Amino acid sequence: MQNPFGFHSPYGRLYWLAWLILAVLYGFAITFVYKLDILHASVDAAVFALSYGAMGQIAWSVVKFSSLEKERLIGTIITHLAASVILVFIATSFAQTVLRFLFPGQEDFYLFNSQAYYIRVVTGLSLYSVVALIYYLIIYYEEFQHKKQRETEIENHLKVAELSMLKAQINPHFIFNSLNSVSSLTLTNPEGAHKMVIQLADFLRYSVGKSGEDMQSLESEIKAIELFLEIEKTRFGDRLTFEIDCDESCYETEIPALLLQPLIENAVKYGTHESTVPNNVRMQCKFEGNMLTIEIANHIERSIVVKKGKGIGLENVKARLNLVYGMNDLLETEKKDEEFVVKLRIPQNAKSSNN
Repeated sequence: MQNPFGFHSPYGRLYWLAWLILAVLYGFAITFVYKLDILHASVDAAVFALSYGAMGQIAWSVVKFSSLEKERLIGTIITHLAASVILVFIATSFAQTVLRFLFPGQEDFYLFNSQAYYIRVVTGLSLYSVVALIYYLIIYYEEFQHKKQRETEIENHLKVAELSMLKAQINPHFIFNSLNSVSSLTLTNPEGAHKMVIQLADFLRYSVGKSGEDMQSLESEIKAIELFLEIEKTRFGDRLTFEIDCDESCYETEIPALLLQPLIENAVKYGTHESTVPNNVRMQCKFEGNMLTIEIANHIERSIVVKKGKGIGLENVKARLNLVYGMNDLLETEKKDEEFVVKLRIPQNAKSSNN
């Protein structure tokens, strides 16, 4: 790290401006307290401000190679005590030498400098401490910002990795079910099996290769869902029907890739596979304020005891929504009569949490 108050630093001018203000205040003080004329007071103040300002610049080297860590604190204090005494002595002696050179033979002025020597030493030590403290504050602020940035980067990487992991849970789950269906159809309906393989290839072509943080238009997602449902319809025939009602204004809205697929898969699984009556899967999309609202409903048969799965569907979607949008209340479920309804809300004006 470079000297934050160096000549090429954006804060360098502020540093010397601060010393200029101190010089003006000091000049007024010695004019009224010690009755010095304006010329002597101004030059005296300017010389000492420059000397102590240079001392502050040198103090950066001491600060840079010292640490306030607990294990090194005593050594750091001793280092600064020694450095401050040496630098203040040099700066004060240099300033007095320059003043003697500028005002030769003026014994009253020399007497004033001699009387004020110890006061200036104490002042110099105080100024050294203030400058060193400011340096440490700047260092720790920069380290804090760097650490914060690193933590943000790590969180983003972890978030992307978790999103990818959550999305990766979907494809194998769906592929295994589809391959089992193809295997069954090869014996009972070879043409249906052939059709299903082609549809499965088209669906995988869409889904494979997208990372966990990909966003896709709702229109693309609906096409993928329709393809998925066609695959399942090849398997279940008339036992499965579906309706998709989407406002035209919703199609260009972006949502996380393959967010809806596990919900539709659950609707098919628990409404068709686990049921003995036809299942009509319905999806409706519309805007409610600044939210894209998506409802997915399927039939559930009360007389059928639904087997508990591994929770990939709903929990997966909840986790992805929370990671992308930083909100944990975007998914709701409701059972009414013989219907199970999942309601999604997708924010349109809020930035995702990784931004």
